[in-house]
Amino acid sequence: MEEVNKFLDNVHVQYRNFFVIAFFTGMRFGEMSALKWQNVDFKLGVIKVRETRVRGEEGSPKTKRSIRDVTMLTRVVEALRDQRKYAIEKGEYVFLNQYHRPLLPDSMNQHIRKITFGFPAS
Repeated sequence: MEEVNKFLDNVHVQYRNFFVIAFFTGMRFGEMSALKWQNVDFKLGVIKVRETRVRGEEGSPKTKRSIRDVTMLTRVVEALRDQRKYAIEKGEYVFLNQYHRPLLPDSMNQHIRKITFGFPAS
């Protein structure tokens, strides 16, 4: 937990909510990339995992077990409420890049390495 908190304290603010939700829900990157506001239920306190993104293509998860409701911890609710301030007006997806499109693994990796750690993308 200490390492998670250290990471979250140092990651660029643009990506902090993404990583809070990743660490505290266990959702896969593709599930988070395809996550839409319609699948975030603040009333029930769940994220409905119904879609994923693989190689830029959005679709249903591979297995029936991957379709699930993830209970939101308080920290996840707070991160999603904060994320809503930035993303709700820009489209249906929860996590967007600087061009207001869903995040993709390759571009996310490059930005995180460069912005957060000062490493060049390899």
